[in-house]
Amino acid sequence: MYCRTTDAAPRKNYATNHSTPEDCPQERGTSPQDEGHTIGVPRDPYNGAPTHQTPFARSDQPFPPTPREYGAPTAHQHRRTGMGGTNEAPQDGTQRWCGSLQSPNKQSERTFPEVHKELEKIRETLQQGDSKRTQTLAEIQQYQGAFSSTRGHISDVQGGYPIIENTQPHPTHHGRGIAELYRRQITRNRFRHLKAKLFATEYDYVNANISITVLDSADNTNKRKPRHRITTENQRPDYPLYTPKMPAINMSWAHGISELEVALKWMQQRTPYIQLLRHLPRKMRRRFENLEMIPYETQLLEADIIEPARKEEILSWCKIFRLLEPVKQRYRLIIEPRDLNDAWKLCGFPHTDLPQIEDIRELVLAADEISVADLKCYYYQLELSEQVRNCYGIQIGRKYYRLKRLPMGASISVYVAHTISQFIHRGLLPGGTRLLTYIDNWYAAGNMTKMYSRAPAILSENLVGTAVTILGLDVDTVHKTIQLGKKYARHVDFLQKAMSRDLTHTEMWKVLGVVMRYILVASRPLHDKYFMLCMIRRASRNLALDETGDLWDKPIHCSPKEKAELSALVNEACQMKKYKIVDPRAPKEPTVIFTDASAKSWGVVRIENSTLHVSSGALREMPIHEGEAQAVLEGLEECHDSNAIAIIVDNSIVAQAITKGHSSNKAVNTLCGVIAKWPVRIAVAWIPSEENWADGPSRSKPVRLAEISSLQFQPAKQWLSVCIAASPPTSFPEHM
Repeated sequence: MYCRTTDAAPRKNYATNHSTPEDCPQERGTSPQDEGHTIGVPRDPYNGAPTHQTPFARSDQPFPPTPREYGAPTAHQHRRTGMGGTNEAPQDGTQRWCGSLQSPNKQSERTFPEVHKELEKIRETLQQGDSKRTQTLAEIQQYQGAFSSTRGHISDVQGGYPIIENTQPHPTHHGRGIAELYRRQITRNRFRHLKAKLFATEYDYVNANISITVLDSADNTNKRKPRHRITTENQRPDYPLYTPKMPAINMSWAHGISELEVALKWMQQRTPYIQLLRHLPRKMRRRFENLEMIPYETQLLEADIIEPARKEEILSWCKIFRLLEPVKQRYRLIIEPRDLNDAWKLCGFPHTDLPQIEDIRELVLAADEISVADLKCYYYQLELSEQVRNCYGIQIGRKYYRLKRLPMGASISVYVAHTISQFIHRGLLPGGTRLLTYIDNWYAAGNMTKMYSRAPAILSENLVGTAVTILGLDVDTVHKTIQLGKKYARHVDFLQKAMSRDLTHTEMWKVLGVVMRYILVASRPLHDKYFMLCMIRRASRNLALDETGDLWDKPIHCSPKEKAELSALVNEACQMKKYKIVDPRAPKEPTVIFTDASAKSWGVVRIENSTLHVSSGALREMPIHEGEAQAVLEGLEECHDSNAIAIIVDNSIVAQAITKGHSSNKAVNTLCGVIAKWPVRIAVAWIPSEENWADGPSRSKPVRLAEISSLQFQPAKQWLSVCIAASPPTSFPEHM
């Protein structure tokens, strides 16, 4: 049985109409050589595949083609699609079997070389300069290109499911569904072939920096910046990659401790990774070529960081890149298992408590001297077991490796590394020793250098002293002080210059981070912390709502009060003063202050640690309640190290203003603002003038210790009244 197709006559659907004698089925036995464009191929009605052994037995009728469909595959079609025979030549010069770029204004049909030429033109355009690229893309935009095939719509290629627009086939159309499967397979093969030709050359996508500007109209000339700035290779300094070869820590002793075993299972057992990746199919797991690391391939092998592996055995892949350390003039190696990190974020993983600044204060108060130790390249000393290494696959170019050390870029690494380091540190020191562990940094009260020398890990630092640096902070165990370290000094110049202009979101983000560090070290009151949190919330909210990525370089809105408040904190932070560490367990005996003012002078009597201090000074001419407020300010100048303060005044206006937190008088309101930001609790009480001990010093007379009948202290309004300036506005502008 033979099927006839011809280019001379239009194809008709025999299930609906037989209009001309040429459309009628040919008689059985007609030779395919009778007409030039008629080709016959025997077809199996059940399997849908061509055969030369058995003719059709169920019917003598051919398979008449329907619109947008062909009949049985011809011998030439088998030959050119690889389904039988070799790809020697096309069927004829006008056959439309390949994809084409069609213009909406001109119905042209193009062969594969022309399509390839157009695609090469697009690719070369993307590699040219910005101005020429924009002009050419505007021209190409008018010529809308799309992959199409004469055998089906473009949706057949992309979705794999063609749009069915035909009527029901005639009952004589045996094997029509099987033939449709062949046509789909042919279309897929053509698309793969075109894609392979287009991307036949490998490009360095890591170092490429290409931004494409699409013009919506002739009037739209705005240029869109790339969201992620990628630094090209020739702009990076020629620093070495730091990958020392480190021996692995012997973990044979780590057994019988449940918390430690939970951390070690991520380094020694394969089961947690299988459970983590069971909902992520292999075809959905990302693989990175890491072309940037090809020059360092031998270096990584010699450092015993990676080892060769088989691609089929890898469960997940890692992204590996270099991180610039300009101070040390070198690159740090960063390895990120991104699929595992995404799975950990979704499923959750154990967290650990890292030491805070309050822990540093307690260590300084309890120690006469502090021992400091630093683990050298700690992550390179944590070796992964054979079962776990296949979960950290690395592709460098066309070679495949697997990781042998715990990667620094894994979400689980901080928990695992800190837990192991913490148990090693505890095991070296005697029980009851006050210590501090921060991943690869060890601190302990007393001289522990000999005990640190017996550690199973290699140390890069082992010293003891009274003035040491703990996590970037300079502490002194003799004077019990704390200060921002030398690493903080490099931000001072930036902070001083940044406050003289409008800050962008990028600059504000850095300023807030640096100033927040100062607030925690200086133990600033809750008002300053609340103010900084409001500013951080505003910046993060704007960045979260931005979808273009351009907001980082745009200024952030700040009211004059907020700018003044932030400038004051920045100025204090740039001074890098030493701060006295107050023992929170010490008895909180308040400092009592008697204040008074006369027409020409003020006087203060301060009682602190069972000691009486008297001071006085001159006043300019002003209302008496303003002089009373000035006297309270003078008395607070000597109370920075107090645990609590009790203020006793004989002016009811000042006493009520301190209790309420504000006043209509400017001088009194300034006093309320100072008290609102004071770092310790303040209470105020009113007494008659004859019972005020500061009445004599305010008139240049000796102190008169009068008997006090009774006192009713009221808490001062602190930390909340000034927070109104830092509160976010009720309505936000488009870009704040």
